[in-house]
Amino acid sequence: MFFWKNRVGLDIGQHSVKAAVLSSDGKQIVYLAQSEIEYKKEYFEDKSTEEDIRRAVLKTLDKYNGGNNSIVSLVQGEGMVGKYIELPPLSDKELEVAVPSVAHKMIPFPLNEVDLNFISVPPLNPGEKKRGVFFTAVKKSIIENHKSMLGRFKVDLVATETPYIAISKEFARNHPGMNSVFSVIVHVGDSRTCVMAVRGGVPYYARDLSVGGADFTYAFQMGYQSPWNMVEKYKKEYDFNQCEVNIEAIMGNWMNEVKRSIDFFSTQFPGQTLKDSKVYISGGSALAANLDKRMEQNLGMPVLLDPWDKLTLPREYEKERYHAIFNLALGLAMQ
Repeated sequence: MFFWKNRVGLDIGQHSVKAAVLSSDGKQIVYLAQSEIEYKKEYFEDKSTEEDIRRAVLKTLDKYNGGNNSIVSLVQGEGMVGKYIELPPLSDKELEVAVPSVAHKMIPFPLNEVDLNFISVPPLNPGEKKRGVFFTAVKKSIIENHKSMLGRFKVDLVATETPYIAISKEFARNHPGMNSVFSVIVHVGDSRTCVMAVRGGVPYYARDLSVGGADFTYAFQMGYQSPWNMVEKYKKEYDFNQCEVNIEAIMGNWMNEVKRSIDFFSTQFPGQTLKDSKVYISGGSALAANLDKRMEQNLGMPVLLDPWDKLTLPREYEKERYHAIFNLALGLAMQ
């Protein structure tokens, strides 16, 4: 007998685990769940063990009663690269040889130490007789460590994906038809921020910043000399228009790095610009009050909390609570 396996997107972050399942036609959200990684929080440290992560993963997945599940999990870290390149109008078979030959010059690791994947995308300048390619390279050690950990959890892992591809897929499904203009996506994770430029639902540019929501929490912790869990709750209720001195240094640095990333797009691709683009923010910290307004002032661009325009959310879920938080998990759940 044939049993349909549900594709479950699993996003394991620094402080929480998120899971998402879509209907077979990809239009309806069937399941969303989030579990905090509950670990011993030291006064100035937050260190989780594998057992802490295991409990959160299994708790998140156990909430879903969809039966036979196939897990697609996120991999990310310092050993990760995403780049756009252009090649002559080669065949698909020729690309298999050409992409590694070009990509190895742009990857700061030996080619035999990375897992290299690529997707074909329209050329940067529509109409040119070129093959556009966006490739991702992740250190094999990161993938193997992740697979080994989930294997010890007895999780049926069928694939791993980078945030670049997961974010692009979710954005394309939610905002179809945006083929003529670039959109900027700023995903604020726990320990990293990903700045991307997408067009027509595919990525052309990605830059990772080693600053995320946990750094905002740490700044509050240093200022108030309070335990992590207390300032984490304070951060979630904080209004970024208050401009407290405790947070302004890291906030200013973060916004400047986001702006630098957007400006660098035009440097990397002469003749291209993001000045007429909208910025969509996602991730847990994106829900902070007036973060979008502060970013608008700094960037001089419209900034929106990334909405769910096309995906249908069941009534039992509160849209305001879930949208923008589960974008990565939803992207992982998409075929």
